[in-house]
Amino acid sequence: MNPVGNHIFVIPKEEKEQALLTTYKPVSQECVVYLVSPDVKDIKTGQNIIVRRGKILKVNNNHILNTEHIQLVNYG
Repeated sequence: MNPVGNHIFVIPKEEKEQALLTTYKPVSQECVVYLVSPDVKDIKTGQNIIVRRGKILKVNNNHILNTEHIQLVNYG
C-alpha cells in the first residue's frame, strides 16, 4: 500500500518547467509527483516507482508546490 494513500505521478525532470499537470492531471485532490532523471526512459504516466532519495512533490489543486530532482532506483 502506498504510505500516503494517494496516486503517484511521474514528471520527467526536463519537463518540470512546462508541467502544468494537463498530461499529468491528478485523479485525486492530492497526489504524489516525482521528478525523474532525463536519462530514464519508458516511464509511464501514473506508474509507481521506488526512489532512493529526494523530496515528494505534493500536488494540490493542480499546483506543484515543490520540485527537486531525485534518483530513480527501480520501476516496472
